[in-house]
Amino acid sequence: MAKGHDREHCDDDDKSSQRLLVEIRNVLADTERRNEKRHDELLKALRQRRKRVSLDFIVGVPQPKERNSMLEISITNEQKVNVTLSPRTDTGKPAKLDGSPAWTVISGNSQVVVAEDGLSADLVSSDDPGDTIISVKADADLGDGVEELADTITLTVIGATAKNLGLAAGTPVPK
Repeated sequence: MAKGHDREHCDDDDKSSQRLLVEIRNVLADTERRNEKRHDELLKALRQRRKRVSLDFIVGVPQPKERNSMLEISITNEQKVNVTLSPRTDTGKPAKLDGSPAWTVISGNSQVVVAEDGLSADLVSSDDPGDTIISVKADADLGDGVEELADTITLTVIGATAKNLGLAAGTPVPK
């Protein structure tokens, strides 16, 4: 009788353990469903709270850095001066030009003798003092288009001044 009772007791314990395991599984599955549901609710709430932000940009027209686009040179009516072009980008890096630059005397009597490549010229003073305005133009667009760059040179010619008295003795003559 004791053995039968023990067997019944074991069977009851097994059934009880199985029921307990089933209950635990059910509780865990229910908890997992609730957690998933809460997770979805939190995500939804976060998405609704998240405001869409956009940035508006206002971009002005690019402006070149200020630079002196006029060269002023003073020489005497007995001198000449060489002027060289050195094309640069806005950031100061060397740049190429399309073709040779054009040097033109706008007003005045001095002359311009342009080098073969057009990147330099001798400015030769006139005999008469005064100003000569010289325009230099070049094409910065290396393709079919034209992007004209222009600078101006003011060449001021001043009369040469005496540097010595030029004393000279004549041939002696009788008194």
